[in-house]
Amino acid sequence: MMNRAEFDALVRKYDAKLLSFMCSKTKHSVAEDMVQETWLSVWKNREKIDTKKFSFGFLKVIAIRRLQDHWRLKRNHEITIASSRRENNRVGNAEGIFETIPAPVEPDRTIDGKIERALDALPSQIRKCFVAVVVDGYTHQEAADKFNITIGTVLSRVHRGKNRLRQLLLGGVKV
Repeated sequence: MMNRAEFDALVRKYDAKLLSFMCSKTKHSVAEDMVQETWLSVWKNREKIDTKKFSFGFLKVIAIRRLQDHWRLKRNHEITIASSRRENNRVGNAEGIFETIPAPVEPDRTIDGKIERALDALPSQIRKCFVAVVVDGYTHQEAADKFNITIGTVLSRVHRGKNRLRQLLLGGVKV
């Protein structure tokens, strides 16, 4: 079970990085809310979380799920406003209060599958380093320590992984 000191240490370590990640996915005000929701989820589930296995990738998954929940609620709210407007024969006013906001575009799940297949096509040593640094958010030094290799090896494997993924995903190589 995670105690308050461990939780506070995780917040100090990952909060700014998580906010930056979420700002790349949505506008800043929503990103801030989703980061707070993420930390709230971590705190509520602290008895189930093993701090030794905790990673930035784990936080990203929680944050993305909170954002997806936010989009779903927003879309359902827009549908309610639109149906209410039809029922009351309202066409809106000068401020556009009854106008709906287009729902965010749902992620294309086929892209996720193609990325997973491309990652699976990487040699295992390159994939391990690439996933640790790019997906899980380890620093190059942390990955080097984790795999007991030099930082130069991590750098070259991540670089080779990026190049190979680029070839697989953009170069027309069938994955």
